[in-house]
Amino acid sequence: TPAVSAELELSGNLSLVSDYRFRGISQTNKEMALQGGFDLAHSSGFYAGTWASNVDGWANPGGSMEIDLYAGFAGELPAGVGYDVGAIAYHYPGNNPDAGSPKNNSREYYLGFSYSVLSYKYSYAPTTWFGVPGSKKSYYHDLGVEFEIVPGLTASAHYGMQTIKGTSAGVLGFDDYSVGLSYDLGNDFAIGLTYSDVSFDNKAAGAAWFSSTTAV
Repeated sequence: TPAVSAELELSGNLSLVSDYRFRGISQTNKEMALQGGFDLAHSSGFYAGTWASNVDGWANPGGSMEIDLYAGFAGELPAGVGYDVGAIAYHYPGNNPDAGSPKNNSREYYLGFSYSVLSYKYSYAPTTWFGVPGSKKSYYHDLGVEFEIVPGLTASAHYGMQTIKGTSAGVLGFDDYSVGLSYDLGNDFAIGLTYSDVSFDNKAAGAAWFSSTTAV
C-alpha cells in the first residue's frame, strides 16, 4: 500500500472468485470472475475508488464488464461507532439493450455504521434501479457481523433486504443472506469460502426478471 504523500494513500486489490454475487444474485451465471480495483484515501477520511468485474450477458446486455466508481467520507464517532457516507455509480460498458432488456447503469447513495463486530448500511437509489421500470427511490438494508475466530481466521455473516419501488413494488423485492470464512495467508494474500442465497418476495416474478432460475 504505497503512500502518495503524508496525507494520501493508494491501494489496490485483485480477486479470483468462483461466482460473482451482488446481493445474493449471480452476475456471472454461476461462473468464475476476475475482479479488482484501486482506492485513494486521505487522512481526513475522504476516499475515492474504482472496481471492476466481468459479468454475464444477462447482467450487461451487449457487454461483458461492470465498472463501479465511488467516493465517500468515513470516520469514527464517540464511543467507537464508525460511519461511512458516500455514493456509487454502477456502469456497464457496451450496454446496448434491445427492446426486451433493461439499461442497467445505476446510482446509489449509502450511509453505514459499525460498532465492534457489527455493521449496518443503508443504500438508496435516486435513479432507476438496474433497469427495473419505475424503480426510483428503491433501497437496501445490509446487516453484517464479522469476527476473528483464531488469529488469521475470520468468520462473517450477512443479511440483506432489497425493496424495489414503483410498478414493481412488492413483486421484485428480495432478501439475501450469506455466511463465510476467510483466512489471511500473509503478504496481502487471503483465501475465503462463502455460502450465499436469495429469496424473492415473489419467486416466479423474481426468477423471470433475473433471466432464469440458473442466474440466482
